[in-house]
Amino acid sequence: MIHSVTLSDAETSPLKVELKQANIEIQKNKSVISATAKILKRAQEDVRTLTCKLVDSQNQPDSSEQLKECLDKISKLEKENKDNSACMKTLSDQNNFLILKCECQTFEIGKITTQNHELRNNFKILTDQSADMANQIRICRTNHMNRQNASQCSGNGRFKNQRTFYR
Repeated sequence: MIHSVTLSDAETSPLKVELKQANIEIQKNKSVISATAKILKRAQEDVRTLTCKLVDSQNQPDSSEQLKECLDKISKLEKENKDNSACMKTLSDQNNFLILKCECQTFEIGKITTQNHELRNNFKILTDQSADMANQIRICRTNHMNRQNASQCSGNGRFKNQRTFYR
């Protein structure tokens, strides 16, 4: 029975390690999401600034080169913004998956822990029953020996088939 309890502990350990790794991965992804959000915010500010410059440059004669440059930068920033949004979505989905996986593993660990407690309780019950049985066997042997000895005794306190030899 002890072996079964040990197996349950062995089953729990890999799940706990995997759970820790998933939590570490979630923290890394949260850091990446936070950094990406800052980049997106900066990109949005750059787009606003460039839009203002674009509007200003439209009011000036002979600013077609500046206008083209601003439009190129805006297009580049919008593409980067779109790529970063897709990356954040992927990381968010991955985090949600890891969170679900962690919840499942936590549930499995809970089940294994419950089984461990049940096995330990059953082992204790079996140990107690084994001790009771050993005690009953000892009592039966003692009673059996006492009956056997009693039936061999004669009235004078000696065993029946016992001979007394004198020299």
